[in-house]
Amino acid sequence: TSETLIAAALAGGAITYEQSLLYRALALFDSPGLPAEYRSATADIGAGTELAIEIDAHEGELSADVLAKLAPYRVRPSDPTSIFNTGITRPVAGALLALGPTEWASQIAVPGEARVWVPGDAQADLQRHAADVAKVWAAYEDVFTKPDPDQAADPNATVNPDALVDFYFVDVRALDPRAPACVDPSIEGCSLYATGAAGMARPTSPRRANASSAYFVVDAASGGDEALFQLAHEIAHGGEFHYDSGEATWFFEATANWVAYRVFQKLGLVPNSAYQWLRGTSRATGFFDRLDQPLDTERGFDAYGAWLYFQFARMQRGDAVVASMWQAARGIGAQGTTAIDSVLPFKDNFAEFALRNWNKEPVPTRYRSAPDSTFPNIQPRLAADETLHPAETHAVTVQLPTLAATYHSYVIDPKTRRIEFENPLAGRPGFHLWAIRNVKETWQEPEDWTNVESKKFCRDVATEDVGQIVLIASNDSLTQRFDPGETPTIKGSASGCGDWRGTMTATHSWNTTFGSGSATSTFDGVWTEAEDKLLQPCQAEYLGKDACVVYIPDGTVTWTWHSKKTGPNPEEACEETNGGAVPIGGPVAPGAIFHQDSQMLVLEPVAPDGFAYWGLGTFKTPDATCWASVESNAKNPPQFFDVYQGSSASNSAGDGNTCWASTWEIDPAGTTIKGSCVQYDYDYNSLSFEWSLTRIGPPPG
Repeated sequence: TSETLIAAALAGGAITYEQSLLYRALALFDSPGLPAEYRSATADIGAGTELAIEIDAHEGELSADVLAKLAPYRVRPSDPTSIFNTGITRPVAGALLALGPTEWASQIAVPGEARVWVPGDAQADLQRHAADVAKVWAAYEDVFTKPDPDQAADPNATVNPDALVDFYFVDVRALDPRAPACVDPSIEGCSLYATGAAGMARPTSPRRANASSAYFVVDAASGGDEALFQLAHEIAHGGEFHYDSGEATWFFEATANWVAYRVFQKLGLVPNSAYQWLRGTSRATGFFDRLDQPLDTERGFDAYGAWLYFQFARMQRGDAVVASMWQAARGIGAQGTTAIDSVLPFKDNFAEFALRNWNKEPVPTRYRSAPDSTFPNIQPRLAADETLHPAETHAVTVQLPTLAATYHSYVIDPKTRRIEFENPLAGRPGFHLWAIRNVKETWQEPEDWTNVESKKFCRDVATEDVGQIVLIASNDSLTQRFDPGETPTIKGSASGCGDWRGTMTATHSWNTTFGSGSATSTFDGVWTEAEDKLLQPCQAEYLGKDACVVYIPDGTVTWTWHSKKTGPNPEEACEETNGGAVPIGGPVAPGAIFHQDSQMLVLEPVAPDGFAYWGLGTFKTPDATCWASVESNAKNPPQFFDVYQGSSASNSAGDGNTCWASTWEIDPAGTTIKGSCVQYDYDYNSLSFEWSLTRIGPPPG
């Protein structure tokens, strides 16, 4: 746009500050006198808001000459000296034609609050615009702060007869030769992003410190929903002026678009204009394509799409949160981002915003759910969209500016069986990392990996059969770019990570003078070699050797319990049937002798060439309330495996204990661990085990 060209020239020293202000005024309508190098095919009438605020702020520093040249652009459109009345002289059909009306008509739109104006005496136009203003004004009521009443008779009673907030509907095409070419948005340079806003808000008296009332100039050519959205957007600027007319542009535009969005929700209309800033067009990118840029960027039209952060804030705290942010921004100067932070701290919320912008399942709270069923199914631009093949390592690049997020997707090749994630950035200030896994075609709940140093997944384990991983990195700092010099990595391997898969079952039954019953427990899952090579019982000081291999489980134990108690006292008689499933697995607790709940499978080298195996599979369930057994502590189903270290066929099978009196071994190339045994077998009480495992990984090391 002309505005960006002029800003670049000022920054480069090609023009003075006063020249930049004048050129920006001329650029609003492509006025004669604007140098050719600053002309643009695109128009942005909305730039008039920022220009008016800036001129007001620096009025005392500007020369009389430039103030005189700017005067027609600073007064109300109904003022005889306004550019809308004096017109712009330009050649038309070989003659100089002065455009612009000289008389204005008005009508009250909202009694005691708002008035509309049109050039000439077009009563039908007045009634249509008044109806639109009244409609939007009513819906605006509980969304945001209303504009302050203005100062009657300023500059005089003809131009401004009362304290009502004024809306001036003008045909911008009469002043801007670029406008007629943009009736078709598909024309190059005429998209929503290129043409900019269709209205502007101007601060006006009464003024107090950095606050003011406002009046609005709106393009009369727009109609329908577009006109209503623009009205809501401009009224919001007036509400913002109630707090501070000197705030950051991005804060102005983002919150104004959020207000318009909420007004449309209250009117029961689909806010397509708001969504357009998110999804972009074929000629311009939208907010969801620029989430890796600072939220508070002032560049181009980016600020308009940032309205989404205020909808996020509203979903967290309700509508009033946005007014609270503006209240916090009342001080002299542009508080903007710091004011927002004081109300809804970024360190506690920005990572959640980054997650919500994934904008589809399994994100638990989404824009499209209860708050807005019309919200589009758009997603962020991916910084990485890759397949993780075996023997590949991908760097997860997370250099991020302030208040920005980046999104990475890794589809896992079926031949990749082990996934390893390393995070050297765990715990870094400002950095946050979410992970979303798809396991066996089902998306899992998002997981916070911010402080996770490493993750490993074995696709041979059903609960770890990951088909896709999405990583969402964000920087919640207001001031510090995140550029760590290191990157997380995700690595694939073709080798399986589970070693033995199968089932282990225990059956316990009893029949005594106290009653009878039965209980079972069955483990179904994988036993994987423990990463901690010093895990007991393989420590030398514990076992006397350090060559054994310990495996830990990952799977589920299903259990049943039935007990009928008959005595010894009749009043103690009861019967109970119960059962359930218990997940088994997880890391070994620091300092623990065995795996949690004493679950382990051990392979121990034995002469001349083989491995003895033994282990234990205890787990926890609630105590039974009705139990009858020879053992007072038999209130739970049995452990699913219990073969002793040192079991041998040379041992005595006292009490029918074949678990102790059997040799349990496999050869080095063995592919199964299979067997059954009885721990005790009496007429009144018995416990037996059966197991069948198949090797799915490499031979034991």
